[in-house]
Amino acid sequence: MSGQKDKREDPEHSILPRAWEHEVVGINLQLLADPPFLDLTLRRAGVLKTLRFSRPHEVAFVQPPGGHHGLVIADVSARGLEGIRVRVYDFEQENALSFWASDVMEVFSSRGE
Repeated sequence: MSGQKDKREDPEHSILPRAWEHEVVGINLQLLADPPFLDLTLRRAGVLKTLRFSRPHEVAFVQPPGGHHGLVIADVSARGLEGIRVRVYDFEQENALSFWASDVMEVFSSRGE
């Protein structure tokens, strides 16, 4: 998916401000679900959050992303891409974790150990 805008111009999504301060601790990709989804579990200061991204496209990661900090969750709805409103990428390492999705919602939040 390529839009006309550079990804750095897309605003941060309101679902998780300052996502780069969170550590990726889990990824669950469900391609046979209806609709398909990707759950991303993140940790910051002992708090775990799981975000569900609907209809993920072009999912890529070059290594297990655990422990990295550099995640951006961008609102790309202004680009006018059909059925795509969210972009996830790592600004520190290209393709460490990246994908597009139609939507995102929080499905879990809890204090960690």
